[in-house]
Amino acid sequence: MPADLNLKYILNKFKIEGNFIQAKELTSGHINDSFLVEVENKNKQINYVLQKINSTVFSKPEFISHNIATISPTLQHFYKDYPDHYFIRIYPTKDNQYIFFDSEKTPWRLINYIPNSYSPLIPDSPELIIEGSKEYALFQKALINVDQKKIKCPIPNFHNLNFRFQEFNSALEKNNNTRIKRAKKQISFAQSKKHYATEMEKLLNLIPTRITHNDTKISNVLFDIDSKKAKAVIDLDTLMPGNLLWDFGDMARTFCSLSAEDEVHLESVHFHLDLFESLCKGYISELKDIMTKEEKDNIYFGVKYITFIMGLRFLTDYLNNDIYYKIQYFDHNLIRSKNQFRLVSEIEKHEKEIKTIIEQAIDN
Repeated sequence: MPADLNLKYILNKFKIEGNFIQAKELTSGHINDSFLVEVENKNKQINYVLQKINSTVFSKPEFISHNIATISPTLQHFYKDYPDHYFIRIYPTKDNQYIFFDSEKTPWRLINYIPNSYSPLIPDSPELIIEGSKEYALFQKALINVDQKKIKCPIPNFHNLNFRFQEFNSALEKNNNTRIKRAKKQISFAQSKKHYATEMEKLLNLIPTRITHNDTKISNVLFDIDSKKAKAVIDLDTLMPGNLLWDFGDMARTFCSLSAEDEVHLESVHFHLDLFESLCKGYISELKDIMTKEEKDNIYFGVKYITFIMGLRFLTDYLNNDIYYKIQYFDHNLIRSKNQFRLVSEIEKHEKEIKTIIEQAIDN
């Protein structure tokens, strides 16, 4: 079946009005396959995003859709006071489910398309960072009133470093000698950071559990094409119980490096303190009134923790023959891990300066 006809068939399973016109693939995601679908209804063009969910990564895709549907009433009420901001809506199927499984048991979902917007892969200005981090802070405020008991966990142990080390060790045991040899330095670096797991275990007894995004890359914020103002947080696949240290850490690793995750010239990969200052102005300044003392005191650790765990995950996937992340060439995941580990080293090198910037954002 031609691709368009297949997408038309799948779109027809959802409870929307209008006639399928065309579809084109959106290519920015690491995990899912997404398509911009154009529909005509009463002489008006309406766009949606149709997504094929990677069931290898998300073994319970219905949990994701459940979570998005669960938070939607809260977000709808919250964002009434912010008319220039949008949130992700999920559309039901004609039999009132939020996932459609095709004949091959592949899960599909349909969400709203947010017009006149773009998602940057890297930040191109301090103003963009302030805007993006404020948008994540606003989203976090919106989630405060969500009942945690109603939110399901689509990926258990997502930011659990002990678990990630278990996966890493299992990958090493497969004795993929070619890849182990090529990744020798990165394997040694990873093994030198095992104490991060013990430190985080202690912190989890001190800081509150919150419903968090858990994938707070700069590319998961949509910006208005014309005004460059942030207008939505997207990609809610990993929405689940977490903590502010993890969300802030993921922002720091992606907002404060001007290099892509797969930059091959490592000498150009840096953690920029001026960009980090903009991040703190946008996020910590907006959330400091709801943050606990323990969150404020330990948020620096989240920066190196999440950056390291991403490097470890890229490295593990490389040793596992690239079964999780999409790749474009043989060493793609190895390059990604080198990139993240270099950022970890820079974060540790500038620990004093980073902590000072955090303190200033809290005090101002």
